[in-house]
Amino acid sequence: MAKLVPRSTGTIPPVPKTGHVSDKIRKAIRKGEVINLALLKPKNLKDPGSKKLRFNIESCRFEEDEVSQDLSIYNWLECFLIYMSIRLEYYPDEAQGLLRHVQNVQSLSKADKDAVEYDLQFRTAKRQHPNIQWGEYLAELVDVLPAPKSVHKGNIKPKTHGMAKWGGVCAKFNTSGCTNTRCRFKHECKSCQGNHSVNACTKRNQ
Repeated sequence: MAKLVPRSTGTIPPVPKTGHVSDKIRKAIRKGEVINLALLKPKNLKDPGSKKLRFNIESCRFEEDEVSQDLSIYNWLECFLIYMSIRLEYYPDEAQGLLRHVQNVQSLSKADKDAVEYDLQFRTAKRQHPNIQWGEYLAELVDVLPAPKSVHKGNIKPKTHGMAKWGGVCAKFNTSGCTNTRCRFKHECKSCQGNHSVNACTKRNQ
């Protein structure tokens, strides 16, 4: 058995490393703002499923963007662990909720749902409704999620769904009908704010 080197308290470095994250992004995370998790991606983290190309006029060449909007579920986890590490510096009591959120996202990925999109919609909903707790399972967001698209393996940005698209109005109420008696989102018409769905709106085409 190898001989272990004695260690003193406090010598273990933080995991994951967050030194590459700017103070501006750290402040946004602390305030609970909705950020693009790809901004947390370490420079050495390659994600072949989320490359984007742009044309550089000066060099007359196509170059890969430094930050892609899209993340594979694998690199989402890497970035979210960095997000967690920064949040826990300020709010250590959120640890269990954040871990449960990771579990929820991974479960959705295994169920062939766009789990990365769910995370974005969850963080958007939490920003709009602070009473939402980390680790809660928001079924009203899951119901409008598509299956993972091949865009995570290409150059097309996925469309947004749920809260970011509907702005606080229940998407399920406006589409297939929401039966959640504890729904946190507004059950009103997306078009005219009436007490009916957008499909039943008579003012939409006027």
